[in-house]
Amino acid sequence: MLVHGVVHELASLVPSGVRRVAVITQAGIPLRDRIDPGVPFEVHEIPDGEHTKSLATVETLCRRDRKST
Repeated sequence: MLVHGVVHELASLVPSGVRRVAVITQAGIPLRDRIDPGVPFEVHEIPDGEHTKSLATVETLCRRDRKST
């Protein structure tokens, strides 16, 4: 499973100067307690299905997050 390798490399993929990150995953994939991007982060869950893995879904999450801050 791809997630095992990425989980351990996440901090090295975050560019320097980044203050926080958003981790987008699907329900049922337990990432919250297994990741450490090296900066504060929030986990956002999207519904199951390939049709939800789109930039439109990311845009919706970003707009929702901006309204809540």
